[in-house]
Amino acid sequence: LSPSLSISPSLSPSPLQRYGVRHGNAGVRLCPDTRWGGGDFTRYRPVPTGSGEGRHRRPGLSDHYSTGRDRRIPRLEEVFQNFPTVPINVEIKVDEPRLISKVSDLVRRFDREQITVWASASDKIMDQCRTENPSMPHIFTQSRVICLLLAFYTGLLPFLPLRESCLEYPMPSIIGRYYRVDNWILKFPLVIRVLDWLLMQKSLIKHLVDRGIQVYIWTLNEEPDYRRAFQLGATGVMTDFPTKLRHFLDSSHLPSPPPAHSWG
Repeated sequence: LSPSLSISPSLSPSPLQRYGVRHGNAGVRLCPDTRWGGGDFTRYRPVPTGSGEGRHRRPGLSDHYSTGRDRRIPRLEEVFQNFPTVPINVEIKVDEPRLISKVSDLVRRFDREQITVWASASDKIMDQCRTENPSMPHIFTQSRVICLLLAFYTGLLPFLPLRESCLEYPMPSIIGRYYRVDNWILKFPLVIRVLDWLLMQKSLIKHLVDRGIQVYIWTLNEEPDYRRAFQLGATGVMTDFPTKLRHFLDSSHLPSPPPAHSWG
């Protein structure tokens, strides 16, 4: 179980720049400024818990709403302080050199280069991350996933050097069941089935794991999907409900997944 954390810069009124941890684009909906600039970035705008417009929920998860009194967004520094031995995936979503530099400085300060992973869908951003701190492991970018699949289905993958340490990708079959999508192509069930067939190949996952590459599938929230991911050989899954996943792992009789470890 490896936490997936996304960060985005917040330009505070003072010269000091801090970085808050968030998941995906949730900060755009919940923070006072959609550009994360100004104000107290460490607090959400009040989120209604009853019915009506403005009620926040994870798309597709109609039974789960924001609750509780803890509305403070943690700073990345605090996450590193409180979870010093937990491998963390840090996804850089914006082309901002200062952000990349600050993240790298924090990783070095807390001596966690071997357990903190650079993540980005963009080749340009990933190149900047690797230039800033080449000691940190990194994931496949979007274009590299396409290259990986082409090599796998043409039989060339065993001969292809792979510099990445992690593959992280969605389980396509959950899109139609749990998540609304804006991309019109993904609204066709046949497209989802084809994507699911292409990505959810046990032999592909086994090949990568055998080469020391960890495979994580997201974002899974139901037991049948947890079970499928681990039966395919995934190292782990990303979920909105870690306690639910923990209970599943404790009660299931699945073979133990390949061990997650630091990357040297």
